[in-house]
Amino acid sequence: MQLMENARAATARGRKQCNYSVGLINIADALIASGYTSLDQQAKALGLSRSTAWTIIHAKHKVDRLSTKVSARMLENPELPPLVRTTLQKYLAERSADEARPRRMAPIARSHTSNPEAESG
Repeated sequence: MQLMENARAATARGRKQCNYSVGLINIADALIASGYTSLDQQAKALGLSRSTAWTIIHAKHKVDRLSTKVSARMLENPELPPLVRTTLQKYLAERSADEARPRRMAPIARSHTSNPEAESG
């Protein structure tokens, strides 16, 4: 157990969570706090395969986010612990709020030949 906590702390320190207060590491921590310490227990609690659960637990998921399909499978699982469900819902709410936020576009640079006064002369 102590070894797992040390590994989790090292991973959390070494991994930057880009501007989100809730990340995959928090979902993994919620699982551990709920008493699911083995990979088999964690996979069953999440309703996922062992390999997908391992990827989430070790915060090595593609681009550090869950696909819609994986998060839906987790939420549909009746065995998902309440703490994990709450953490997952916060995680999804943050991401959906970020996606709804309008993106800034870079200004389009004008070329020097598009000056109408220079062309009419």
